[in-house]
Amino acid sequence: MIELTYITGKVDLIGYIASLLVLLTFTMRSMIWLRLFGLASNIAFITYAILAELPPIFMLHVVLIAINAVRFAELRRDDASRRLAKD
Repeated sequence: MIELTYITGKVDLIGYIASLLVLLTFTMRSMIWLRLFGLASNIAFITYAILAELPPIFMLHVVLIAINAVRFAELRRDDASRRLAKD
């Protein structure tokens, strides 16, 4: 049987917030908002991983934050190019 655990401190709270941010990314319809929530979840998970001393989680989210940042920059650049072409 799975035991339900309670939030035992600030570190766990950060982990739950990070998880909630990941869940919210799945509700986004806009790629820009998806990337922004992805970046926020990466920051939260990196913080959580440092405080909880979880190297695999830290390494994963360091890679993911780089991917999300690059993709977000591409979206912004493409959006700016479309606006210039429109004018």
